[in-house]
Order: sequence, then structure tokens, then C-alpha cells
Amino acid sequence: MSKWSKDQLQHLADVLLAAAAVDRETLLEERGAVRDILAELAGGGIDAQLEQRLQAFRASDFDLAAAAAGLDLRDATQRREALGFVSRVTESDDVHDLDESDFIVRFAKAIGASPDEYAGLTVELTPSEPPPVPSGRPSKP
Repeated sequence: MSKWSKDQLQHLADVLLAAAAVDRETLLEERGAVRDILAELAGGGIDAQLEQRLQAFRASDFDLAAAAAGLDLRDATQRREALGFVSRVTESDDVHDLDESDFIVRFAKAIGASPDEYAGLTVELTPSEPPPVPSGRPSKP
């Protein structure tokens, strides 16, 4: 028996589909990753209720706070697992962009995860030093 309840799987389906849509295009690879994850957690298959949820999902109607609350992830192990699933979906098309990283961070915060729990799952830009400004004098050989 899965440690994920049917209700949690419904909310996880929403989160994973939102993660797939966050870069404004949901590719077949991402949908396949969502289905694979849910099938694994459901014990090998997706039931009719979950299938209906997948078909009815609309990114424009997605409520991250409600989905996070519905997941009811109380321990770090399950939060890390959920974050790993989101990362798996965002990376399934072999492209991980800043919008996807931002979604992972927002989801992590919504489920009460610490930065350690999502470390390594996001891409961050670090400011670099600007190049030196030329002095305008020709350099001597």
C-alpha cells in the first residue's frame, strides 16, 4: 500500500501538472513524467478518478496554497519526496529554467520545507563582478 493517500495523490497531480505548465508549455515528456510518478505512487496504475483529475486540470485555475494544504505533508521525508517529484517533472524535457526553479521554491515554501530540503533542485543566478572598464589608454607591448 502506498504511503500517499488517494486525496494526497489528487493534490500531487495538480502540483505536478502545474510544474509542467510553469514554463508555459506542457510537453509530452512532462505529462509522461507526471503519469509515471502517479502510477508508481498508486501502486502501478492510475484510477478513473485520478485520470479525470489529470484531464480536467487547468493551470489558470491552479491554487498552490490549496494544493499544498491538501497534500498535508508533515514530515521532511515526504516533503523532500514531493519536491523530488516536482523536480523530476521539470527536468523531464531536459530543460530547467528559472520559472521552474521559482516554482520549486514557491512549492517548497508552501509545504513548509526548509532550504535544505530543496537544495540542489533549483537553478540560482549569482551576481558576478562586472568586467573592468578600459582606461582608454592604449596598452604598451
